[in-house]
Amino acid sequence: MTLMVTLPGGLVFYGQDKSTSTGFYLDEGEFAWFDGVDVRRDTTERPQAHGSFDTPGFLGSRTIPMKGICLASSTAELAHMGNQLKGVLAGGGSGRVQVVWNGETTWADVRLAAQTKFSPDPVNLVGDFQITFWAADPRKFGETRTFAAGVAAYHFGNFAASPVHTITGVAAGYTINGPGGKTFTVTEAVTSEVPHRIDMATGFLEVGGVVVVGKVTSADVWTVPGGGTVTHTLTGSGLTLSTAVTDTYI
Repeated sequence: MTLMVTLPGGLVFYGQDKSTSTGFYLDEGEFAWFDGVDVRRDTTERPQAHGSFDTPGFLGSRTIPMKGICLASSTAELAHMGNQLKGVLAGGGSGRVQVVWNGETTWADVRLAAQTKFSPDPVNLVGDFQITFWAADPRKFGETRTFAAGVAAYHFGNFAASPVHTITGVAAGYTINGPGGKTFTVTEAVTSEVPHRIDMATGFLEVGGVVVVGKVTSADVWTVPGGGTVTHTLTGSGLTLSTAVTDTYI
């Protein structure tokens, strides 16, 4: 089993707990990428009764601690590796962590969550490190597949995935038909030069990268369940529908 983690900026960690080659090596037992996340909910106790009122729970954000060792070939390289690590997302911005585990790639967009620590041992040319990331969106994502209209769309994740529809061709309007009688109807004309894009995560209609308002008369949104399928069709002549679905995990 092999593990490789690429940090924002391109720094790479490997899963081996020790090695004779220079590089960063993760303590796999402390790597929380494969764990679930906490659940939050508003609760109100039932007066003069047992328990609380039933309310839905929502997943919290994801915290991703990483710790391990780095091996260097010189004291100068050891210092450089420490500076590289401490510079990752230090400016407060966001970036992408990508994890390859046994040939499968998943990723999440993150920010720095805590103080980055690096403790060098110049005598043995070894350094202990710890870096922690925070993902506002707890979901992890993988491969994206594209499906034509009438073809059952699926993904290999374990959580609901939001499809993204692209409509090309020429027509005065159209309706995308989804599961359970749900529809998304657009009255904005489609031209040959500019396709329409609809992200079911937001329900926004984008034309040429610009959100168009007032041109959607039915705005149902839906997801593709993990382990399930959804077949999309398009009502409207002269148009082609393609639907992108990304593996989505929790």
